[in-house]
Amino acid sequence: MGASMSVQRCGMLASAGLWAAIMAGCNQAVSACTEPGRVRISPDDISMILGTSFVASAESFACGNAVPLGERLTWRSLNPTIADVDAVTGLVTGKAVGPTAIIAAGERSGDLGRVRVFVYNPTNPTDAEARAELRYYIEQVIRATARTYSVHDDAGHTMDGLKVIASAAAGGFIGVYQTYRAGTFDAHLATSTDLLNWHWRVTLARQAAQPTIKAAGNGYVVALETDGDNHLRFAYYDSWTALLAANPSKTYDAPRTLSPCAEGTPNIYEGDDSRVDVGFHYWSECNVGRQARGVTDWTSWSATTDVALDTAITRYGIAGVGDRDVLTFRGYQFGVIEGEGVRNDWTSWRIFLYDYQTRTADQLNILTDGGSISFGNPTVEQIELGGQPALVMSLYLFLDGARGGETGSLVYYRTYP
Repeated sequence: MGASMSVQRCGMLASAGLWAAIMAGCNQAVSACTEPGRVRISPDDISMILGTSFVASAESFACGNAVPLGERLTWRSLNPTIADVDAVTGLVTGKAVGPTAIIAAGERSGDLGRVRVFVYNPTNPTDAEARAELRYYIEQVIRATARTYSVHDDAGHTMDGLKVIASAAAGGFIGVYQTYRAGTFDAHLATSTDLLNWHWRVTLARQAAQPTIKAAGNGYVVALETDGDNHLRFAYYDSWTALLAANPSKTYDAPRTLSPCAEGTPNIYEGDDSRVDVGFHYWSECNVGRQARGVTDWTSWSATTDVALDTAITRYGIAGVGDRDVLTFRGYQFGVIEGEGVRNDWTSWRIFLYDYQTRTADQLNILTDGGSISFGNPTVEQIELGGQPALVMSLYLFLDGARGGETGSLVYYRTYP
């Protein structure tokens, strides 16, 4: 209330004997609110099903209270082909799969804020729609459900090239990864209940790098690259108990057939105790990384070059093509793969999304909290969290391209509808 009203009220209530004391307090000026108004646009960030609608809104606040906007508001879409908006009512409708933003503007103040919008299609999507959705989830680290940088296990090992799978037997999730040690690498296994904190369990192999893992019924297939003579090694474990003891029932060392120098960085397309189908990279002419596929029946080995995958990545001017991982998303097969833009330039490593249906790729714009620019060793896995589908992803952030202290392994996951 104003000062004069305060004086009047105090005079009405006070006795004569207290008048002087009360006047001293009542005559103090009441400070007016000087906080500048702010506008809140709602919602801040939304995912919406293709063909559905919602209404965006704007509210003005000052000193904790809602106040009139004081000017006419209009709405516009940065990409009306993805989501359009009624300029007057703010009714937003999803038109195509992809990201965009809805802008609120005042007739005097100009742009006041935005709603970030992603449109997706969960029902019989096309390959292009599934590809756009997956790309968004991988790129948007800053909008992940949860994330953690510079990941270590509880024994202090770095968790480079971390590959995660779900495992009820392990009580949650299994991760395999490499750690540098005195001029070489070791392959380790850890478990987690939340994907962010990891408990070291066992060393799977010494002088071994780039491990990957796939469940096969009650058993597990592990593939890795030996460190030193750089060839592929496979191991089959009959059970979680056997895996935890690093006690395989089958092993196989694949001979190098595409490069006399090095073959490694495997991913497992399919695998069990009778057959394993893998992707890997080989050191072509002992000079540059290129892609290949291989199959073993645990007693023999055959391998062929994967020219289509190389071509899809090198068309971006990439010098070398390296590590990759694969998943099936919304019924379509995709891969994430690293590429070295300039030889021996650690700031030039980028990640690509490869479409196995069209044999084409997109270069990804990975958005981290610190703005890091250089990434390698991508992995991706579909899991379930709290009854909801999710993607868990990992990337290695190279020191030269890392920003804001983000060097090392990044793990993040995203639930999706």
